[in-house]
Amino acid sequence: MPANTVLFDELYQSHRRRVARLCLGYCGGDVDTANDLLQEVFLRVWLNLDQFRHEAALSTWLYRICVNTCLQWVRQHKRRPEASGEALPDLPAPPPDPQAAQLARLHRALGRLPEADRLLMMLVLDEQPYARIAEICEQTEGNIRVRLHRIRQRLAQLLQTLPDDDDEC
Repeated sequence: MPANTVLFDELYQSHRRRVARLCLGYCGGDVDTANDLLQEVFLRVWLNLDQFRHEAALSTWLYRICVNTCLQWVRQHKRRPEASGEALPDLPAPPPDPQAAQLARLHRALGRLPEADRLLMMLVLDEQPYARIAEICEQTEGNIRVRLHRIRQRLAQLLQTLPDDDDEC
């Protein structure tokens, strides 16, 4: 097996879940869109793996591709008008899962943050150290800490005002 194939497989296996969570946060919890973004990220990784210059950690390079892909999706999504047409019939809802509902609510709140703030929170939720986040975002660690403090306050306000799933219609 060629070296790039082995490296890609290792990257995919070790970072797939983290990249998927980051994508999920960017698209406001839409699982299908997150899966599409995940595929797009790893397609770009595969196509550009031979261009990796080893100036940063491979995982940092991967996250930068993920962030750029997600930001591109957000910008394109803002420009597209909402699809109109007949609504699909309602299907019976599965039994409620409190933890899944909380996670979906968090993703909806994250989806209401500005792009740059959403990126920082998704990296924090992915348990990335501040030094790595600063490297990915090309900012100082001190700046990242201050911004995260402010973002957490805004996110707490959003969560207080965000209706539960049952209240949205």
